Amino acid sequence: MSTPLKSFFEGATSVDDLRAAAKIRIQKTASSKSIGYVEILQEPYCLIRAHLISLCDYAISGELTEEELSDIAFWIQAADEIYWEEDEVIERTLFEWSCPEITFPLTLPTLKRFRERLSTGDLTVAIK
Repeated sequence: MSTPLKSFFEGATSVDDLRAAAKIRIQKTASSKSIGYVEILQEPYCLIRAHLISLCDYAISGELTEEELSDIAFWIQAADEIYWEEDEVIERTLFEWSCPEITFPLTLPTLKRFRERLSTGDLTVAIK
């Protein structure tokens, strides 16, 4: 069984499919987000930086909006089926993307700096 996140990261579904899946799963109120439901995989899927670079590229190209990228990052953090090895670059990036209202706005300049940080692994890359 595959989930929308895993299918997207494996190249089996499009960014449009991922966007639609996120819209169904993420419930929003005026002040919060929550996940309506998640699928459970037999074997969890390991997230790597290249996956986040792909999402960042979609946002840079305008194929994902700031809100969609933020929602997908929130979903990844909440998903039991996704894990990542100890990687502070991934952890910090997901956190910052999932709540840009308290970290950094997801603008074209900041997205390009996020991409640089993900590509190099350099946490000293200034986002703002």
